[in-house]
Amino acid sequence: MEQHLLNIYCDPYFYFHQHVELSDFMVVTAWNPRSLPQSNRENAENNQRLLAEINHTDCYRVSVGNADFSWWEESYAVDIQLAEALFLGNRFDQNAIYRVEGEELFLVTCLNGQHVHLGGWRRRCVKHFSEEQK
Repeated sequence: MEQHLLNIYCDPYFYFHQHVELSDFMVVTAWNPRSLPQSNRENAENNQRLLAEINHTDCYRVSVGNADFSWWEESYAVDIQLAEALFLGNRFDQNAIYRVEGEELFLVTCLNGQHVHLGGWRRRCVKHFSEEQK
């Protein structure tokens, strides 16, 4: 993965559209495969296919973006194992996924499974978000 993308991925912020009742979970998306911008329609269709594959009751909608949400992607927080999350990430041509273990957040690269510890995940949650910010 290119260094500038890794730098961006290592500074995520999260807006959970509902309360998450999981202590360990993965954050996956199908938006913008290989970090190449797609139309909103294409991204929505990709995420619908991802959601169909997840087919899980413990799945929560989450928007992941930069600090001011001038860039963001629709994602899902889901109770699945790392191997399945990496499989989905690779299937949908993603560069990375996020892993939450207790209070800790990790970026995990899809190509080689490299983990980057990002600290506490809750400090990266925002309380307000508007999809028009994009």
